[in-house]
Amino acid sequence: MNADAIHRRVLDDILDKHNTIHLSAKERDDLNLVWHRMKTWPDAVSAIHKLRDHYSVIVLTVLSYAIAVDCSKYNNLSWDGILSCEFLERYKTDTRAYQQAAELLGSAPHEVMMVAAHANDLKGAKDAGLKTAYVHREDDWWRGYPTDEPTMSLETFDVSASDFDDLVEKLT
Repeated sequence: MNADAIHRRVLDDILDKHNTIHLSAKERDDLNLVWHRMKTWPDAVSAIHKLRDHYSVIVLTVLSYAIAVDCSKYNNLSWDGILSCEFLERYKTDTRAYQQAAELLGSAPHEVMMVAAHANDLKGAKDAGLKTAYVHREDDWWRGYPTDEPTMSLETFDVSASDFDDLVEKLT
């Protein structure tokens, strides 16, 4: 089941459980498309475009390919490639997902760097043999929710950046 199907299942469960909002199947489909219009962090687009001048920049996402394409277009974001875990039939943080991504790029894992704002994603990449770059997000919505995400020292990562502009400066 890809992210679109998971999101729709959760939406149906919530609407059915609370039974306060009644939406037709078409209305639920339309509401579920909000995932296809997520905004990027304000500093991410220009940083990614700058990094593309020096590196191949490919997104590896747990989101569906359709969400990744639509969000990229919505945010005027250009990648060198989009790789959805739905194609790999395994998802991050499974080490094979990262290793397969490297293989598809024709690279050894140690030749690839995973950039992320979540330590659990980077831990999975590191365990798979990839280099890692952590980008701090002070206002990341995830930080407000209970999580089993490990607390990791910034020294754990090959690169640690205060924001995307800092990442660009450190990598170029």
